[in-house]
Amino acid sequence: MLRAYSYPVQQRIQESPDTVSLILSQPLVDRITYTPGQYITLQVELEGVLYYRNYSLSSAPQIDRHLRITVKRKSGGKVSPYLVDEVQVGDELTFLAPTGDFRLETATKNNRHVAFFGGGSGMAPLMSMIRCLLYDEPASRASLIDVHRTQQDLLFHTTLSELLQAFPDRFFVHHFITQPRDSIEFPHQVGRPKDPWLESWWHAQAADRPETVYLCGPTPFMDQVERVLTQVGASPSLFTRESYEADIELETQRIPGGKSHAVTIHVGDHTHHIQVPAGATILDAALSKGISLPYSCKRGTCSTCMSKIVKGHLIMEEPSALLPFEVERGKVLICQARPTDDEVEIRVGW
Repeated sequence: MLRAYSYPVQQRIQESPDTVSLILSQPLVDRITYTPGQYITLQVELEGVLYYRNYSLSSAPQIDRHLRITVKRKSGGKVSPYLVDEVQVGDELTFLAPTGDFRLETATKNNRHVAFFGGGSGMAPLMSMIRCLLYDEPASRASLIDVHRTQQDLLFHTTLSELLQAFPDRFFVHHFITQPRDSIEFPHQVGRPKDPWLESWWHAQAADRPETVYLCGPTPFMDQVERVLTQVGASPSLFTRESYEADIELETQRIPGGKSHAVTIHVGDHTHHIQVPAGATILDAALSKGISLPYSCKRGTCSTCMSKIVKGHLIMEEPSALLPFEVERGKVLICQARPTDDEVEIRVGW
């Protein structure tokens, strides 16, 4: 299983009225290594219930000594209000080691243009990627197109301004504000980027096409960017995207009728035997019995609950976080897995 850490909060930064960055103090030795774009999974206990939530690292490896996560309060959420409103300097947060396939690998020799499209909490991993690209690759360029509801919702404004001053010939930013309220001190456009604007932006890059396009923000916005740029000539292979929906609880659809199935779950040194009701997922059945298991999105997109099939048969509905070769090797997402016989045995973890 992924290694767990417990680090104290060294600093709180209020990024917007409902968003805070928490700086986690790292020790001088045995520091965590990660790639820009990756996330950590927080383990938070509230009122006797253990929750797992993914938060991208907005800090930049090799640049920042400490780790930083940026959390936005979500209406109806359980963990994010606690992190934004209650966690204070000195409190310890427990989390699993960084992971995730949304990442930017850098190399000093690179000479490339990389484009970033984001908004809201999706700015967190993009911030890490942009800083690493500009500092680690002296010949590369970065373009950021972001969308925010109001000027107060623009995250990392100070850092972005500093990057624009430090790299005026290599960093280009287009801010879109959909609901401007007061005077705005930074250059921006009102509304969302329309299809013609995206088309014009792509054509303007004819002499320096982006080598990669990273997307992390509202799903409709990411869909729009990918659709429009593909229509005007961008290769689908250019796009790398991250679904950013931490702290969302989804109800599991239960199929009426049928029978329950016995499942054996190995978690570390512990073994649990449960009955999974007809139509229920292994994860939901285990949580209902008070068994603490790692998970976050419950949609099959984050891979936090990835486990190994020891024996038995099951079905998965939306295992989008798994690659074909991982499925062939017996990997399973227990948030999407439903047993089909009484011989199912799984080991939780990678």
